[in-house]
Amino acid sequence: MRVTLTGSVSSRLVDCMERGVIALAQRAGVRHAILGVMPGNGSFQWIGTLGEADLSGIPMTPNTPYFLASVTKLYIGAVILRLGEKGQLSLDDPITKYLPPDWVTGLHRYRGVDYSRVLMLRHLLTHTSGLREYLTAVPKGNRPLLKRLLKEGDQQWDTSEMIRIVRFAADSHFPPCRFDGQRQKARYSD
Repeated sequence: MRVTLTGSVSSRLVDCMERGVIALAQRAGVRHAILGVMPGNGSFQWIGTLGEADLSGIPMTPNTPYFLASVTKLYIGAVILRLGEKGQLSLDDPITKYLPPDWVTGLHRYRGVDYSRVLMLRHLLTHTSGLREYLTAVPKGNRPLLKRLLKEGDQQWDTSEMIRIVRFAADSHFPPCRFDGQRQKARYSD
């Protein structure tokens, strides 16, 4: 196990955190683990890593990219709601306010109509956008990303690649829902 520690903390707490990482890694099927702890006052930061980053044998580090998939929605949702509470954004803001035009244009097509410019943050957080899920979407002339991952192993991609996959897949499932009190359609999408 590798440990990175900044600041001062009791050896008893360090031992407890190290045992936590080891216990996590001993669970069936866990090949690698990272646990980070930092109290609200920032007095210390502890990061424990265990295992290999990939099949090449390279050890995990705090900087190793790691695919969290839908777990990121929890973090993103919490941050968006917090920013909304502070008045720094609104759930009804269009995504065009935060994303470059070349990412947004043509992203959401349904029955020949481009709905991309009416997508709001609220649609993304509530799965009511109708957008395809990038892991299972099938871009023209390619395989779904999930099948590529299963066949070829771990890969790295960025947001622009995910946008491209969704844009060039089949039409979206439905138009973005209206929030007028009527029943809404929802379909999961990262």
